[in-house]
Amino acid sequence: MPSALPAKPERWLSPPAIASLLGCKAEKVISFIKNGEISAVNIASNLLGRPRYRISPEAFEKFLQRRSCMPETKPVRRPRRNGNYTPKYFQ
Repeated sequence: MPSALPAKPERWLSPPAIASLLGCKAEKVISFIKNGEISAVNIASNLLGRPRYRISPEAFEKFLQRRSCMPETKPVRRPRRNGNYTPKYFQ
């Protein structure tokens, strides 16, 4: 019977670990989790208590790809009309 778990165990990251990678506070990472920007798993034994989130490397990579900035493309410049051109509605 095939297992749902991956063959190679992954290293899941905690919010403070991701915060140190991003250079922000752990509270900011937890707000990303609560807003749904990063998918995480709550591994707390008491679900009514304080949550203990763990983030998979794939979820963190997806978050980074969504939040990455792409350089803006320059708009294509239209060629300048020569000086003796007049639109039809002025003729």
